[in-house]
Amino acid sequence: MFLENVAKWKDVYIQEGEERGEAIACGRLLQILLEDRFGTIPEVVNSFIVSSDSESLTSLFRFASKAPSMQAITDHIKGMQALS
Repeated sequence: MFLENVAKWKDVYIQEGEERGEAIACGRLLQILLEDRFGTIPEVVNSFIVSSDSESLTSLFRFASKAPSMQAITDHIKGMQALS
């Protein structure tokens, strides 16, 4: 019984690690995109990037690739946070 629980916990930790790794990679790519398009990234945007999951970051990446300004991205993040 104990060994079965350990195996389940191990699987959960592995999955959580993979999900966090994916979020870190998505966040880094998003930072590169934003820096290339707009220069310095505001702290509110950086904070959102480091605290978000890969699904939220992918959504923001899609928006950011077409956004007209960093202000539009900041406003979009505020809207995403309001929905949470």
